Amino acid sequence: MKRQLSARATLALMAITLAVNLPGHDTPLNSMEATAGIAQMPPGTAALRAYLNPETGGIDVGVAPASEPGLDAETQNALRRDTIGLVEVHHPDGSVSIDLQGRFQCASVARVDESGKIIVCTDHVDGATHALHGDASSSPKPEVK
Repeated sequence: MKRQLSARATLALMAITLAVNLPGHDTPLNSMEATAGIAQMPPGTAALRAYLNPETGGIDVGVAPASEPGLDAETQNALRRDTIGLVEVHHPDGSVSIDLQGRFQCASVARVDESGKIIVCTDHVDGATHALHGDASSSPKPEVK
């Protein structure tokens, strides 16, 4: 009786081992397959980095800021003031509505200039872009005191 139980257990373990190691199974069979995705990454993409901060002149550790500051696509869309592609919906009660698709919003963008003052722009894409780039000659920006 014990011999039959042991034989059945051995057969069950062998079946499980074969099923796990069948070709096309998702688990890697060796360490070369497991590290193949890591080897394809360019050097220096996933590590702690140190960089020279252009504003302070000091060395900072962490994620380096983008070389050119800018607004992301979601913020650019939120600050749009055009009506291209917007459709009026007329309701049975006589009211009219428009899906603004995330447009006509305000966003607060602030930066610290060379003298330490906080410069804020809050209403349109051009002003926000100028605030990010520090372009003082273009449009006047309200000052926060």
